[in-house]
Amino acid sequence: MRGPNVDDWVNDQVLKLKERNTRQQNPIDRNDVRHWDDFNNAFTTAFTDTALEQTAQQKLLAIMMHKHDLDIYIATFNHLCREA
Repeated sequence: MRGPNVDDWVNDQVLKLKERNTRQQNPIDRNDVRHWDDFNNAFTTAFTDTALEQTAQQKLLAIMMHKHDLDIYIATFNHLCREA
């Protein structure tokens, strides 16, 4: 992953991986699955939308049908209901 929005996070993860791998006490082998578990937890924590339900509720309150397209309105409404 690269880009200005994630570069700092990626660099932090690389440093954490190197530290866990090279530390003096209890180093973790480079191929150990715990690295992926830690990465997965860090990724989920950093990039999960914590306001997903609230955003969906606000969009439900503001939903309108455009250009008489009932199919898109219904699909959007159903999607927002699942998220809310």
